[in-house]
Amino acid sequence: MTPVAVTTGAADAGASATVGERTKPSFDVVRVNPNGRAVIAGRAAPDAEVTVQLGNDTLATTKADRFGEWVAIPNNPLPQGPHELTLQAVTPGGERLR
Repeated sequence: MTPVAVTTGAADAGASATVGERTKPSFDVVRVNPNGRAVIAGRAAPDAEVTVQLGNDTLATTKADRFGEWVAIPNNPLPQGPHELTLQAVTPGGERLR
């Protein structure tokens, strides 16, 4: 799992890592406005359920499309300051990838 560090108002991006036929979840875009509202996008295995986490808290859960692309918009704003976001994906076959 490749975490991404974000600070309110900052953005970061990553590339997906493919291991065999498995695609580990990755960040493409993390945009956070000054009020803490975020839009997070990336890639994972096609049709995987993707969970965006801040520490032990789940910020958002979404599903990757058939191309492995996903977008998540958390319901609540991120608190002010620096944070490390992580991803987990569960494939349709039940495999957990980080």
